Amino acid sequence: MHGRNAVMHGHDPNPPTPEPTMRMTTSYLPRLTRAMTLAAIAAAAPAVAQNPLPEQALRVGPHTIRVERADTPYTQSQGLMYRHDLDEDAGMLFEFDATDTLCFWMKNTLIPLSIAFIHEQRIVDIQDMQPLTTESHCSAYPANQALEMNQGWFARHGIRVGDPIGKIPSVPPTPSGPGALNRDFAPQSPN
Repeated sequence: MHGRNAVMHGHDPNPPTPEPTMRMTTSYLPRLTRAMTLAAIAAAAPAVAQNPLPEQALRVGPHTIRVERADTPYTQSQGLMYRHDLDEDAGMLFEFDATDTLCFWMKNTLIPLSIAFIHEQRIVDIQDMQPLTTESHCSAYPANQALEMNQGWFARHGIRVGDPIGKIPSVPPTPSGPGALNRDFAPQSPN
């Protein structure tokens, strides 16, 4: 026996190449339909900005601004996403426990922003960020805070790398709402 159809007890050294086929089994269709439905619901769900956080005054160089303080994993993950505007002398201060290279992106952020990275109450880097991008903006030096303002705010106010940033006093965490995820909050056990 010679040629393509020769099979010797078990393994054909030259098996015929199967024709490509597109088959959907009935067990696959419900999973596909469910996945498509969930994707459509997620796409149609309204994107909602987090409620504004309580504001505090902060000195940036010689200027006093109002900042919302993002100091929990939840508030940090939401940031200024889905907001349509930001007052001229207002921003968001992100505070982290550890000093490290910090990276931010602008996914779902509608406002062009400038970001100042801060270490030991001094600005170590300033960058402009375009809205609705996933480009990473990482601090040039280790930092433990980042301040987002309307794009160009730092330049318009003469704020540069090396300028001081005031310190915001600590506030006790609130054990309700999304901010309840504050990593500093721990329920007290009865004695």
